[in-house]
Amino acid sequence: REGPILAQSWWVLDRIRATVEAAGGQMSDVVKLVQYFRDLDHFPHYSRVRRLFFPGEPPASTVVEVSAMLPTDDILVEVEATAWIPLKK
Repeated sequence: REGPILAQSWWVLDRIRATVEAAGGQMSDVVKLVQYFRDLDHFPHYSRVRRLFFPGEPPASTVVEVSAMLPTDDILVEVEATAWIPLKK
């Protein structure tokens, strides 16, 4: 029952990690998350996964429940991340 939200939570946070690292940063550079859920009952499951990616204090966040997401009805969670990555000299 929790499988789809746990898998999708892991996937989206891992994609954010990969993007931040490709830009020369790390997850601690993420300062804000906006999390969109089809069902807010999924938030506790997502939060368990989020703690694996942000073991300390998580970034500031906004949680929004939406009626649908693209590209299919199978999408349960989407996350938008803002990171501040200092330029390397």
